Parts: sequence; structure tokens; C-alpha cells
Amino acid sequence: KNWLKQARCFSVVFSVAMEPVTAKMTMMGEPILEGLPICVPKILMPREGIDLAKWACVACDQYESEPAYWEEMNKHVGKSPSALRIIFPEVYLASVTGADPSEDDERIKEIGKVMSEYAAGDVFASRPPAFMAIDRKTGHVASRKGLIMAVDLDQYNYDCPIPT
Repeated sequence: KNWLKQARCFSVVFSVAMEPVTAKMTMMGEPILEGLPICVPKILMPREGIDLAKWACVACDQYESEPAYWEEMNKHVGKSPSALRIIFPEVYLASVTGADPSEDDERIKEIGKVMSEYAAGDVFASRPPAFMAIDRKTGHVASRKGLIMAVDLDQYNYDCPIPT
């Protein structure tokens, strides 16, 4: 819960500081930074009362060869809101399982349905647009800092000597 409080505090400070910088907005009401392919996103975080032990899950490219891990996670989560319901673990890809590719399409449709339900329901806390600073420990470093933000990939240039 401490990280959620820190994220809220950072979000409020940053969103107040950002107001005079931009007049353009995305259709979701997110400020677009003038002259940059960046907008200040509305980061969806679970509201208070959501069980974070069931909400959080590892990246979808982890445990690709361990379907039992994902089955156990599914049991653990049960019917609780969870990020597990809005990702596509690679272990289930048709290219991994040998299933018909239409199964991928069905899973993607279900993910979209759950995303819509979560967004329309009371799963997420109401937050202003903000960047989110993160600091986490890994097995290799005591502190790994990052910044969550939104980049307009249509404006980003991957093929130049100096990336934009």
C-alpha cells in the first residue's frame, strides 16, 4: 500500500506542475507535451480494497514452458480482479501450444471484454493524468528506477542515428 500512496502523491504533484505546459489533449483527456511524442497518461491502478496479492502477476513472457505455474495462478486469483485477466501469457499462444490460431483470437477477445469491464466498473482508482516514478529492487541491483509514461509510437522514429 505504501507504493500506492507514493504514486498518488507523485501524481498529484506532477499533474499540478504540468497544467501550464500544454493545451493539447488526447481523446481520453491526457495532456500531450508540446513538441514531443509523449503524453501524460491516466495510469490505471487498482482502487483500495482490491487484493494486490491477487491483482499482481508476472510478465506474460515468463514461465513460458510451465503451464502448471499459470494454472496455479489462475486458481489463486479465482474470481478476483487481476492483471492476470488482462494479459496473454505466452504459454497459451497457439505458436507455443500447437493449437489453432483462432484460439489466440478468442483469448484476445476475452481480454478485451475483461478490460472493458474493469474500466467501466469500480476496479480502478480515479486518478489525474500523471507520470509515475518507480523504484524497485532486483536480484542484480538494490535500486532500479524507472518512469512510466506514454509514447506516441506513430511519432517515434526507430530508424535514425539519433532516436526521437
